[in-house]
Amino acid sequence: MNWYLAAALVLQVALIPARGCAGVLAGARMVALGLAGSVQALAILCLAVGYREPGLASMAVVLAALSQRRLGGLRAIPGAVAVTGGTR
Repeated sequence: MNWYLAAALVLQVALIPARGCAGVLAGARMVALGLAGSVQALAILCLAVGYREPGLASMAVVLAALSQRRLGGLRAIPGAVAVTGGTR
């Protein structure tokens, strides 16, 4: 086991508190979902380096892009339009 595999394990354990956001407001759930997608992509990237598999690195990049796309940026969070100044 090398340091990259240990880092991937620590990142997976760090996702456990994000499951506690299931019963709170919708804005907090969206933030937790975005954080979980980013942390998951970073964990897969650590696995790719640890196992020396370039295919996993490509999957991590695609997962990061899709998790941010699924959220729709700041416009998906209620009340964020007033902060960003955008229109719906």
